[in-house]
Amino acid sequence: MSSSTTGETRYDAEGYISLLNTFSGHIAMAGWQRDRLYREVRRRLSERSDSTLRRHWGAVLHIARRVP
Repeated sequence: MSSSTTGETRYDAEGYISLLNTFSGHIAMAGWQRDRLYREVRRRLSERSDSTLRRHWGAVLHIARRVP
């Protein structure tokens, strides 16, 4: 049996930065690098007409029975 789903989430700058703060690579990043990255995220999103970012995602679940 398989099941899949997809979705889209819209983020403003602060919401997207909150998401990035949950990723281990961003947590481990040097503070100055993270600050620079987040400043750039804020700057670029502020230049968009709706000031948001769309992030698409997908997930697939496979359920199988083990053959003895």
